[in-house]
Amino acid sequence: MKFQYSLIAVSLALVGCGGGSGGGDATAPSYNVAGTISAKGTLLDTPVCIDLNQNFVCDATEPSTKSNNAGEFSITST
Repeated sequence: MKFQYSLIAVSLALVGCGGGSGGGDATAPSYNVAGTISAKGTLLDTPVCIDLNQNFVCDATEPSTKSNNAGEFSITST
């Protein structure tokens, strides 16, 4: 579980606010997050998500994927 929390923390850092106080229409951010989970044990199908609401849970509405047997994953915005 430790690796999942650190992965979520990294995801939170990548989803930061765009900043600025200008008006206008807000657009959804685009991103491509890829990495490798490093942990003991089986890594196949380990859930990985972008925790948009910062509740440390992979909710059904958040972008997510599962790792391959080498622990590699990639999430791309749509």
